[in-house]
Amino acid sequence: MTWAAISRFGRLALVFVDGKMNSEYYQQMLTDNLLPFLQHFHRLPWIFQQDNAAIHVSASSREWFARNNVAIMKSPAKSPDLNIIENVWAILARDVYENCRQFDTVQQLREAIEAAWSRLSVDYLKNLYESLPKRMMSVLKKNGNAIKY
Repeated sequence: MTWAAISRFGRLALVFVDGKMNSEYYQQMLTDNLLPFLQHFHRLPWIFQQDNAAIHVSASSREWFARNNVAIMKSPAKSPDLNIIENVWAILARDVYENCRQFDTVQQLREAIEAAWSRLSVDYLKNLYESLPKRMMSVLKKNGNAIKY
Protein backbone atom coordinates (compact mmCIF):
# COMPACT_ATOMS: atom_id res chain seq x y z
CA MET A 1 0.00 0.00 0.00
CA THR A 2 1.15 3.52 -0.74
CA TRP A 3 0.05 6.73 0.98
CA ALA A 4 0.51 10.08 -0.69
CA ALA A 5 -0.66 13.62 -0.22
CA ILE A 6 -0.64 16.64 -2.50
CA SER A 7 -1.18 20.36 -2.18
CA ARG A 8 -1.35 23.16 -4.65
CA PHE A 9 2.32 23.79 -3.75
CA GLY A 10 3.58 20.30 -4.46
CA ARG A 11 3.62 16.79 -3.09
CA LEU A 12 4.61 15.18 0.16
CA ALA A 13 6.97 12.22 0.29
CA LEU A 14 5.40 8.87 -0.52
CA VAL A 15 4.93 6.42 2.31
CA PHE A 16 5.06 2.71 1.51
CA VAL A 17 3.12 0.62 4.00
CA ASP A 18 4.00 -3.01 4.56
CA GLY A 19 1.00 -4.98 5.71
CA LYS A 20 -2.33 -3.62 6.82
CA MET A 21 -2.70 -0.06 8.06
CA ASN A 22 -4.83 0.58 11.13
CA SER A 23 -5.91 3.85 12.74
CA GLU A 24 -2.90 4.00 15.05
CA TYR A 25 -0.44 3.45 12.18
CA TYR A 26 -2.31 6.02 10.07
CA GLN A 27 -2.11 8.63 12.81
CA GLN A 28 1.62 8.03 13.31
CA MET A 29 2.17 8.34 9.56
CA LEU A 30 0.28 11.66 9.58
CA THR A 31 2.35 12.84 12.54
CA ASP A 32 5.58 11.97 10.72
CA ASN A 33 4.58 13.26 7.27
CA LEU A 34 1.58 15.58 7.22
CA LEU A 35 2.25 17.70 10.31
CA PRO A 36 5.77 18.79 9.27
CA PHE A 37 4.42 19.78 5.86
CA LEU A 38 1.56 21.78 7.39
CA GLN A 39 3.96 23.49 9.81
CA HIS A 40 6.05 24.61 6.86
CA PHE A 41 2.98 26.46 5.54
CA HIS A 42 1.52 27.30 8.96
CA ARG A 43 0.29 30.76 7.95
CA LEU A 44 -2.05 29.39 5.29
CA PRO A 45 -5.51 27.99 5.98
CA TRP A 46 -5.58 24.26 5.25
CA ILE A 47 -8.34 21.72 4.83
CA PHE A 48 -7.21 18.11 4.64
CA GLN A 49 -9.19 15.90 2.30
CA GLN A 50 -9.36 12.14 2.55
CA ASP A 51 -11.85 9.49 1.62
CA ASN A 52 -14.17 7.82 4.10
CA ALA A 53 -12.01 4.75 4.76
CA ALA A 54 -12.61 3.32 8.22
CA ILE A 55 -9.16 4.31 9.53
CA HIS A 56 -9.70 7.88 8.29
CA VAL A 57 -13.00 8.36 10.12
CA SER A 58 -12.45 6.24 13.22
CA ALA A 59 -13.06 7.93 16.57
CA SER A 60 -9.35 7.89 17.39
CA SER A 61 -8.44 9.43 14.01
CA ARG A 62 -11.08 12.15 14.44
CA GLU A 63 -9.60 12.85 17.88
CA TRP A 64 -6.09 12.98 16.36
CA PHE A 65 -7.21 15.58 13.78
CA ALA A 66 -8.89 17.67 16.49
CA ARG A 67 -5.87 17.42 18.81
CA ASN A 68 -3.55 18.52 16.01
CA ASN A 69 -5.83 21.30 14.71
CA VAL A 70 -6.11 19.77 11.24
CA ALA A 71 -9.35 20.81 9.55
CA ILE A 72 -10.98 17.99 7.60
CA MET A 73 -13.13 18.37 4.50
CA LYS A 74 -16.37 16.51 4.92
CA SER A 75 -16.98 14.40 1.83
CA PRO A 76 -20.02 12.43 0.80
CA ALA A 77 -19.58 8.67 0.65
CA LYS A 78 -18.29 7.31 -2.65
CA SER A 79 -17.24 10.68 -4.07
CA PRO A 80 -13.95 10.05 -5.92
CA ASP A 81 -14.91 12.69 -8.48
CA LEU A 82 -14.35 15.33 -5.76
CA ASN A 83 -11.08 13.86 -4.53
CA ILE A 84 -8.36 15.08 -6.88
CA ILE A 85 -5.77 12.59 -5.59
CA GLU A 86 -7.74 10.00 -7.58
CA ASN A 87 -6.62 11.79 -10.76
CA VAL A 88 -3.04 11.64 -9.50
CA TRP A 89 -3.29 7.88 -8.81
CA ALA A 90 -4.51 7.36 -12.38
CA ILE A 91 -1.60 9.37 -13.83
CA LEU A 92 0.86 7.44 -11.66
CA ALA A 93 -0.56 4.08 -12.71
CA ARG A 94 -0.30 5.00 -16.39
CA ASP A 95 3.28 6.18 -15.90
CA VAL A 96 4.41 3.20 -13.80
CA TYR A 97 2.86 0.57 -16.08
CA GLU A 98 3.56 2.36 -19.38
CA ASN A 99 3.94 -0.07 -22.29
CA CYS A 100 2.66 -2.93 -20.06
CA ARG A 101 5.79 -2.75 -17.91
CA GLN A 102 6.08 -5.48 -15.28
CA PHE A 103 8.32 -5.68 -12.22
CA ASP A 104 10.31 -8.59 -10.83
CA THR A 105 10.53 -7.28 -7.27
CA VAL A 106 8.57 -5.07 -4.91
CA GLN A 107 11.64 -2.82 -4.71
CA GLN A 108 11.60 -2.26 -8.48
CA LEU A 109 7.91 -1.36 -8.31
CA ARG A 110 8.53 1.07 -5.43
CA GLU A 111 11.34 2.73 -7.36
CA ALA A 112 9.09 3.12 -10.41
CA ILE A 113 6.33 4.63 -8.27
CA GLU A 114 8.78 7.06 -6.65
CA ALA A 115 10.14 8.06 -10.07
CA ALA A 116 6.62 8.67 -11.42
CA TRP A 117 5.74 10.62 -8.26
CA SER A 118 8.79 12.86 -8.73
CA ARG A 119 7.69 13.66 -12.30
CA LEU A 120 4.35 15.15 -11.21
CA SER A 121 4.55 18.86 -11.93
CA VAL A 122 3.40 21.56 -9.55
CA ASP A 123 1.49 23.08 -12.48
CA TYR A 124 -0.50 19.85 -12.87
CA LEU A 125 -1.34 19.88 -9.16
CA LYS A 126 -2.37 23.56 -9.31
CA ASN A 127 -4.67 22.78 -12.22
CA LEU A 128 -6.30 20.00 -10.23
CA TYR A 129 -6.90 22.36 -7.32
CA GLU A 130 -8.31 24.99 -9.63
CA SER A 131 -10.78 22.41 -10.98
CA LEU A 132 -12.36 21.88 -7.55
CA PRO A 133 -14.96 24.69 -7.64
CA LYS A 134 -16.18 23.53 -11.06
CA ARG A 135 -16.34 19.93 -9.85
CA MET A 136 -18.34 20.93 -6.78
CA MET A 137 -20.77 22.98 -8.85
CA SER A 138 -21.22 20.06 -11.24
CA VAL A 139 -22.03 17.72 -8.35
CA LEU A 140 -24.54 20.23 -6.98
CA LYS A 141 -26.18 20.56 -10.41
CA LYS A 142 -26.50 16.77 -10.54
CA ASN A 143 -28.06 16.68 -7.04
CA GLY A 144 -25.05 14.93 -5.55
CA ASN A 145 -24.70 12.32 -8.28
CA ALA A 146 -21.37 11.35 -9.82
CA ILE A 147 -19.80 13.55 -12.45
CA LYS A 148 -17.24 12.73 -15.15
CA TYR A 149 -13.90 13.69 -13.62
